[in-house]
Amino acid sequence: MSWLMQLSEIEEALNVKALSTVEASFHGVGTDTRKSLKQQIFFALRGDNFDAHDFLADAIAQNAGVLIIDKPVDELDTLKSQVTIIQVADTLKALQDLAKYWRRKINPKVVGISGSAGKTTTKEFCYQILKNHFNTHYSPGSFNNHWGVPISLLQLTPDHEVMILEMGMSSDGELTELCKIAEPDVVLVTNVGSAHIGELGSLKAVAAAKEELYHCSPKATSIFNISNEWTMEMFERAKESGQNYFTFSSFSSGANIQMRVEKTGFNFILVSGQIGAVEGRCEVPVFGRHNVQNIMGASAIAMALGMSAKSIWDEIPHCKGVWGRNELYKHASGAHIIFDAYNANPESMTALVKNVYEMDVVGEKRVLFGEMLELGELTEAKHEELGKLVCSCGFQWASFMGESFRAFKKGVESCGFYKGPAEFYPEYNAKTLEALDQELKPGDVVVIKGSRGMKLERVLKHWEAQGALSKI
Repeated sequence: MSWLMQLSEIEEALNVKALSTVEASFHGVGTDTRKSLKQQIFFALRGDNFDAHDFLADAIAQNAGVLIIDKPVDELDTLKSQVTIIQVADTLKALQDLAKYWRRKINPKVVGISGSAGKTTTKEFCYQILKNHFNTHYSPGSFNNHWGVPISLLQLTPDHEVMILEMGMSSDGELTELCKIAEPDVVLVTNVGSAHIGELGSLKAVAAAKEELYHCSPKATSIFNISNEWTMEMFERAKESGQNYFTFSSFSSGANIQMRVEKTGFNFILVSGQIGAVEGRCEVPVFGRHNVQNIMGASAIAMALGMSAKSIWDEIPHCKGVWGRNELYKHASGAHIIFDAYNANPESMTALVKNVYEMDVVGEKRVLFGEMLELGELTEAKHEELGKLVCSCGFQWASFMGESFRAFKKGVESCGFYKGPAEFYPEYNAKTLEALDQELKPGDVVVIKGSRGMKLERVLKHWEAQGALSKI
């Protein structure tokens, strides 16, 4: 069934009356005047560097069905004759209120996933496990904040049975607000690590902010990773509250889901274990043993939604990675490329380095890293630790681009890392690619990772422009 919302529903959800009525039914929600908005609801939102109220004429030119504004505009009388207009006190709050109304109207099972690492991949794996058993929708990309979550909810149609939401946070109180909008039925905090520690100040504060997902969803089925010390503590507290829950772990025999990685390769992991009382073993086409945590989290969500253990085991081999998450490429030189630059924090960097360290490689192992952002006072120490790890794991070539290049260099050199060339730059610099191009040979493995703000996809574009890169 297609998406359709009536003007009367918007007025009810927002407790307002339209200033003008030209169209009374709408097909979708839009915020970008550079794209077609035909018969869509256009929210005039504000960002740090823009105010969509400046683009109302463009929205009309793109055939928007209704404009939702929160301040008077000079051309209002003229616009009233061209388009339906609703004025509210705050367009962002209106977007959130309409999303909450729509979530209740469609009434799917809503899954909320947060965590310092792995939430996007767990969301993707969850969709791949569920999609053949439920009409499932999931938030695109990382639509995980105060406007991304409501926009994702407003993409639901009456046919959808399950909605999978990624829920991000960078300060306390954010997950509380997202839970008020989404009202999740199943919740999972994948883990707690150093991501956003710069804003919150300590791992304890990060954990407290993440635990809001459980506290603000008292009627939801809660899923706990009892391999992580912080989420294990959350589980111990939740047990006393009487919440319905499932647990997963690679180490604890008491978990509902237990899995381990028997073998890894460049483009697969071999997983075995138990879901409930049902044993299983399968090959999953992803890189890195850390992905077993994401597989277990997604499997626990499927279990909470009523899928049988056998069905879950049958679907796990269909789990695959997404853009920027352990993507695999082949370079014209014969080298393999692991591109994992969607984001980065100390825990995910460590996992990736250790995964590559464990690999049997014909050629040499090389890293091209970018800055890990949002680490606050821990920035220098964490980058120095990363340099030491790269050195101790025996990589033959290293490059780092970002403001913490000196700390990374210090870590590398403190371990006597002189087995091969090393390149260090304070910002993105294509010169490091010229050096790397001269070094690459068949059988080498190159790992590319950094925070999203470093835009390390520029490395891939460099090779693509040369016709030197193909996706595996």
